[in-house]
Amino acid sequence: MKYRSLITIPIINIRKIDQHWETEIFIADNLYNYWLPYIIPDIFNSKLSKHEFDVRFKILESFLTQGIRKKLDINKFFSNYSKLSNSNKTKVKKYFINGLEKFQRHGLIENNFKILAHDVWLEKQNLIESDIKNRIYFYEKIKM
Repeated sequence: MKYRSLITIPIINIRKIDQHWETEIFIADNLYNYWLPYIIPDIFNSKLSKHEFDVRFKILESFLTQGIRKKLDINKFFSNYSKLSNSNKTKVKKYFINGLEKFQRHGLIENNFKILAHDVWLEKQNLIESDIKNRIYFYEKIKM
């Protein structure tokens, strides 16, 4: 028998082996060592495809870095998915937009982004699929 729970982070695996229970707890290093108090929405609360999970984890990983300005390196992310079809790349870009919007709705990030387009940095409030390339900067909302 194996039970697996996924509640934001950590991931907990519990297995019964003979008369004993074995528990494994996985926690992201950046989450564990984050030096400010935070409340993260449950962005892993539903059944997600592999790509949806990877995108949400990448956004979370970026969010947990120190400093107000957060960086998403989209090119680096897509280098791990070089065999994706164009339609699947479009889906993944939508996952990035939806994930960032979820952080906005929870008041964790500001409603503005900086994107690199044709070697020029642009400020945007709403992202579209064509914005999801190169690098995106977003900003943590500081609550006083």
